[in-house]
Amino acid sequence: MGCSNPAAVLAGRLKFCTVLLPCVVLTMTLTYFNLILNHSWDDRLQAYAGRNLFGLLKNQHQAVTAISSIWRGKMSRQRVQRLVERRNVATMVIQALYKGWKGRKEAFARKKEKMAAISIQRIYRGYLGRNKATSERDK
Repeated sequence: MGCSNPAAVLAGRLKFCTVLLPCVVLTMTLTYFNLILNHSWDDRLQAYAGRNLFGLLKNQHQAVTAISSIWRGKMSRQRVQRLVERRNVATMVIQALYKGWKGRKEAFARKKEKMAAISIQRIYRGYLGRNKATSERDK
């Protein structure tokens, strides 16, 4: 029984299992093993080149994915930065309006207080002047 064809040896071993395997699976398995064992070296080299090409394409896909991810992240950060700047500008405008209103209110209160002090001084000096004039007239 010196069979040199590996496909025949494999087929003999698989035929031993015919009771366990359905015919369809056995036929598909035999066909698959025949294809594998009867490939020429050129086919194997083509398969190797195909796997390498697949690996290169996979690496290129990963590179493109990484680059696009970095780019989308950069664009998102810039968009967020613009939103933050716009919000900061709005905040500064609101703060400037509030501080202006508060400053004018405080300035008006100080002016009102100063005018009140001037009125008190004017009334008091008038009172002193009238008293002095009255005392000199009575002399």
